[in-house]
Amino acid sequence: MLAEIPGLATVLEQLRESDRLIARAVEGILLLQDHGDVAGTTGVSLEAWVTTIARRTRSDARMLLAAAEMVRRLPTLRAAFQEGRLSWAQVRSIALKTRPLPRRLDDRVDTAIAAALDGVGGAEPDAVTRVITWSLASLEPQQVERRERREEEREFLSLQPRLDGSGGRLWGELGPTSWAVVDAALGDAGAAAAHPGDADTANDADSDGDAAPGRVARARAARLVQLLDAERPGTRGAAERRPQLLLRADLDTLLDRTRTPGTLLTALLGGHVRVSGATARRLIDERGADLRTVILDDTGGVLGVGRRQRVAPGWLRDAVLALHDTCAAPGCAGSARTAEIDHARPWHPVHPDDLPGTTDIDQLAPTCGRHNHRKERDGWRVEQTADGRRRWVHRRSGLQTVTVPSTWRPVGDAPVPAPPSGPDPPEHSGG
Repeated sequence: MLAEIPGLATVLEQLRESDRLIARAVEGILLLQDHGDVAGTTGVSLEAWVTTIARRTRSDARMLLAAAEMVRRLPTLRAAFQEGRLSWAQVRSIALKTRPLPRRLDDRVDTAIAAALDGVGGAEPDAVTRVITWSLASLEPQQVERRERREEEREFLSLQPRLDGSGGRLWGELGPTSWAVVDAALGDAGAAAAHPGDADTANDADSDGDAAPGRVARARAARLVQLLDAERPGTRGAAERRPQLLLRADLDTLLDRTRTPGTLLTALLGGHVRVSGATARRLIDERGADLRTVILDDTGGVLGVGRRQRVAPGWLRDAVLALHDTCAAPGCAGSARTAEIDHARPWHPVHPDDLPGTTDIDQLAPTCGRHNHRKERDGWRVEQTADGRRRWVHRRSGLQTVTVPSTWRPVGDAPVPAPPSGPDPPEHSGG
């Protein structure tokens, strides 16, 4: 068959020849280490010569030296490489896995390599390497346990929202048990989406995020959302509710009068993801009590919330959060969903002449714990208007700035919040 495609035969022979040349180079490295003092004679290390003259990267040069060390310690590995039974890629992989093992295991490691080559020597290269790897793992089970603990300690899940609010990315690292659980939970979705000869469809987007995910990857994502969004049996027989979402939308959007997008509030950077008007209406129809909806009028104000008490009840807290994506303090990007509810005028007046605060929508805004507890202590006085804008005045320096909620929209000549009442600040301002 190869005679009919001479170009293919040439390429394959060239690749085999490259393995033979590297095997000879490794033998040459061993001879130099045994009989030649390269560094003593030239003043330059062998690694430096290999990187400079042979144009190998530092990682390539170190890999050659590491492989030379291991074939010296493991005669079977050395012979198999020289005889062409193992490729350079296989030797490199085996060397990386055997190098951390203590020298006292060299004889057992060499025996394991010989047994693997005798048993699966004619199999695919990856299969040979895999068999050798498993054989090595049985020689040092403590190392497997240590690696497992390290992997479990490194477990994490990251969510990276897109800055334009159109969604985000999810990625992480899992140890063996967690990985198996996730694979088992999502495996059915991948298997159902796969087709014969469709193995590559399981790949996610490439490292630059340019490639579209395959069919299996899309099915896996849908299955994950389905699992997280489903009611599950609780510990006492009652169903565990699915996650509650907080939707912010214009009244006209919900009445299907406009195509203005709605917003789902989140706890991550930016505080929101944007959804179409059609999706907002569908969520209201489908989720029922699992969706809290805060409706805005044409000025961005909240409809249908009010009343007073010191600690904002859940529905009022949600209404306040719906106006903001981040902490309402100047320059703070903390998420509103994880913030505390702050009174513009403190509930308990700081000075005798100050008015007490009220728990009304036009006095409340989310602030992170630091700014909520230190606002007055740091010298700030705050005045808030009905549309959620706040003017901050620093008593000592006279610095002034205005913060604006995410839902605020200019209407006519909307007045800027007046400076807080009280002693006049010094004659300068900023922000």
